[in-house]
Order: sequence, then structure tokens, then C-alpha cells
Amino acid sequence: MASKSRAAVGGKNKMSASLAVLLASSEAGEVAGAPNLLSVRKRVPTLAPIYHVLVRCTDPQVKSIAGIKLARGTGQVMTALVPASKLMEFALDDKVERVSAPRRLRPLMDIAGPLVGAPEYSAGNHVSGEGVIVGVVDTGIDVKHPAFAGRVLKLWDQEIAGDGPGTGYSKLGRVLTGAAMEASADMHGHGTHVAGIASGAVAPFSGIAGAAELLIVKTNFQNSAIVEGVRWIFEEAKKLGRPCVVNLSLGGHFDGHDGEDDTSVAISDECGPGRLVVAAAGNEGGDPIHARQRVDSVKAVRFEIKVQPKRSNLSAPWFLVNGWYSGKTKCEVRAISSTGAATPWQGLLDTDPAARTTMLGSDQVVISTPDSVAPGGDRQFLVEVSGQGAVQGGLWKVEVRRKSGVASDVDVWLLSDNERYGSAEMVSPLFDTLIGSPGSGKDVVTVASYTSRNQWIDISGAPQSVGLAPDTISEFSSPGPLRGGGLKPDVAAPGAMIASALSSDSSVDKSDVIAQGYRVMAGTSMASPVVTGLLALFLETNPKATPAQAKAWLKKNSAVPDSAAGAHDIKWGYGLIKV
Repeated sequence: MASKSRAAVGGKNKMSASLAVLLASSEAGEVAGAPNLLSVRKRVPTLAPIYHVLVRCTDPQVKSIAGIKLARGTGQVMTALVPASKLMEFALDDKVERVSAPRRLRPLMDIAGPLVGAPEYSAGNHVSGEGVIVGVVDTGIDVKHPAFAGRVLKLWDQEIAGDGPGTGYSKLGRVLTGAAMEASADMHGHGTHVAGIASGAVAPFSGIAGAAELLIVKTNFQNSAIVEGVRWIFEEAKKLGRPCVVNLSLGGHFDGHDGEDDTSVAISDECGPGRLVVAAAGNEGGDPIHARQRVDSVKAVRFEIKVQPKRSNLSAPWFLVNGWYSGKTKCEVRAISSTGAATPWQGLLDTDPAARTTMLGSDQVVISTPDSVAPGGDRQFLVEVSGQGAVQGGLWKVEVRRKSGVASDVDVWLLSDNERYGSAEMVSPLFDTLIGSPGSGKDVVTVASYTSRNQWIDISGAPQSVGLAPDTISEFSSPGPLRGGGLKPDVAAPGAMIASALSSDSSVDKSDVIAQGYRVMAGTSMASPVVTGLLALFLETNPKATPAQAKAWLKKNSAVPDSAAGAHDIKWGYGLIKV
């Protein structure tokens, strides 16, 4: 289990920078397309939003704050459903140490099993995952697919109306069993594919641990809901007296990339003997979204963001710059639009919400600079830009200058509309430190993608291919290390192009269908469940294995090509797993 002696939150502010931006944006009048409408209840004229927040308290035994019940897990990070009208009262309560806004993570997208040695390991050790629970938090599952026949025990659908799993959990969604699970459809297909890789049971596209039983969370992809989903799976497995490994083929870049964010800490705290979590490293290995500069004088450093023209098909409805630097430093921040208009310089603010809003033409800029130190010991700032329809195109700039304290590196990550890839990009990016939450979690096993296949024959007999170099790390696989130097990813596994179960409720290009009921996909999302399945096999004979023991077993059976035994690489981790 993860250590509970992490750095305390310091400073006057209780709201995370992301929560401050959310509240400031709301108060200023939300701009269409802004990425801050992450309420459980969608905004309609008669219903106020409810936010599913992450919270740390001064008293870990507290059960409610401002009349709001807390959902608690194993560690120090709790969750709560807080109406917008009570959010300020909740955050300013004396029992609250820190509140983080809900942020939406996203799914990260035959021959893989033999490549990692799974058939030989299963036969040699007489294991198939029997008696082990595989948990999947994703887009759901097609319970009618023959690959999972009779092995899905329960399904928590967080997107349908209901009171949640019951005492100790938020009233979110509904737990389904038996035939009722068929009412929950996997329209995306990602979760079904992932579950099939870990534990599909129909040849020739069998998963790694085909005899394991499954607990599924169809998530709404808010980080707070994902945290509760992991906890629910482990608690259900505990009731059954079974070891369990949970797969998280999802992630995001709203955090500090150091494993100390609330999501990563909460998930690591749920890990322990017989309770393992595996996460995808991410698919941003070639994306221009990270940059770093050093503030060592009063002269400002500048981060430039190229935004597509406002009237183009790739125009950006919004973009957000997530910045981090040493807690021993105090900086000012400002934004400059492509027209040259600038916000005022903004230093640290000691009131909640610690954010100010400026209109630069038709674009709304919200800057959050809380005068507090985050749990990892650093400071965060956020710059959120949103437009009426789209942000003004051209070269935007975010400038940072040191006011006092030590010289410090400033790391920033760019987030923009996932539906318009390339709508905004960093100028002069660094292609490292791209593993975000929850893959940055200390007790989480984080998996990079290896390209095991770049050609296949589709169901019509037509040859298909992708432009990925075979037999090496996939170009898209996100590299480490963590900010601060922590070693991630942990291992690499096949992630392209992997054949697995196709949800009958999803839409798919026929060129990706490899057989009736099966398709190919690529991503660290596909590599992660390969390792999840392997750890299910490992748990069958080592049911009390800790995260450290699981990682040691994986490291022992992994190798980076042309490197010394035990070598770590920022893209390979400890290398391609082969048990």
C-alpha cells in the first residue's frame, strides 16, 4: 500500500488551480466550448450542476462537510458530490485541506499473447487466471460477447440514473447484475476490446487470462468517478476473497506528472497485497504538448502556442496551459493573444478562488495562480483560453517571470480539444515527461506500447497496414520520466495492432475488423491489458503479491534491446515483458 506520509498542502488557498479556474469561468459567464463543464448533472435551465470533487481533510475520520457526505477509500483522498451552490462553503470549511476539480480523462487507444510468453507461462505454471478478478474501468463491455460468457460478475454503469453502489460511495449510476447488465451498452467499443485482451476466452483471439472473472465499471471518465470505480472493484473482490488486478486504459495531463496529484495518490492508496492496478502510459509520444524553461532571473520566459486559424476545420474552441514550478519560488504569469493584446501580470493570489478573468477581444482568458504549495511540494498555475465558437488563431504566448525565491524549471503541458487533433500545439516542444495521471501513480504499473504488427488481413480478405515501424516501441507511446525524475513507464507490452473483442453496439470501420466479432486497435490502451492479464496469472499463484513484488516480477522478465540487464529507458521502461 502507498505511504500515507506525503507532503502536506501548504499556503492559504484550499482550492486547486483547476477548481479556481472552473469557478472563475462560471462566474464570468461560460464561453461556449470551455472545458470546465464537468458536472455530474448537465446544465439545463431547471437543474443546477453537481460537481464530483476530490478532497483531502484535516481530520481523516470526518464523514461530512457542510452537510455533504464524503465517500472515503483506503487513503487520505476522498470524493464528494457537491452542488455548485455549496461549493464555496464546502471548500472553505475548516475541515477541508484541499479540494480538486473534476477533470475528464480519456480512453487511450492473436499475436500479443505468444510474444510475451503467455501460453508457455500458463502451461508451465498451470495457470489461466482462475480465482482471480480482472477489473476494467472503461467505456463498458458487451456482456453478450462470447469471449466473456458467464464471467462478468457485476457492472457499475456510472452514466445511467441510480443511487450508486450504496453506503460509502457517491450516488452515481447503478450496479447491474445478471441479465440486467445487457441494458448497459458499450457504444465506443474501447472497454470491450480492452477486456478481451486481458481476459477474452475464445480462440484464436483469446486474452491472456481467459479463466479470470470480471468486474466492470462503465465510467463517465471523470477522475473522481474513476477513483471510486477502482475502490468499488477492490471491495467487491475482497467480499469474494479473491485477488484482483484493475486495468486503467485511460489518462490525462491536468496533473503535475509527478505521481502526487489527488487521482494518482487515491488510486495508489487503494493498492496493496492482492490489489494491483495497471495503467496505460499514454499515446502522446509524438505530440507537441510539453515544454520546459528555467526562470533564473527577473526576465520573463515565454511559451509559444500555435493555434489554428479561427475559420479552419481545426480551429480550437479552447486550450489550456497547465504549468508547474518549485514551491520555493514565486512567479507572475500573463497571457498574450495572437493579436498582441495581453492580460495583466498576475502574481500569487491568497483568496479562493485564486483566479482572474480577462477578455482579450472575444476570447476569455482565466488565469489561476493560488498562493499554495501542492502535495508534491510545487506550485501550479493554469491559463485557460476559450472563444466564442473558436479561439483567435495565430501565435499565443504565456509568459512567466520570477518575483522571488530560487531559480526553477517551469514545466507546462498543453491541453486542447481532443476532437480537433492539432488545433493547438507547443512551439519548441520537449518529447519527454508525457506520462500523466493515473499512470504516474507510484504503486501503479505503467505500460508502454510495442508495435507487434503493422499489417493484417481484414474480414473481406483485403490487406491493411499502418505506418508504424514494427518490432520496436510504438511512435505514439508516451515517454517518461516523471517530473522530478521518477522512473516511468515500468514495462512495455504489445499495443499495435492488437486483435480483440468487438462490441456489437459500437461503430467500426470494416478495414479494422479481422473476423466476426473481433477487430484490431492500437495504443497503450491495448498494451496495458496485456500486462493486466499477465498479473492475473501471477496472482493465481501469488494471491497476496504487493505492487512492489509485482513490479519486481515484471522487471525480472523484461529487457530493453541492446541494453544492460535491469536498464531503464524513458520509452521502454524496463523493456518488453516476456515471462
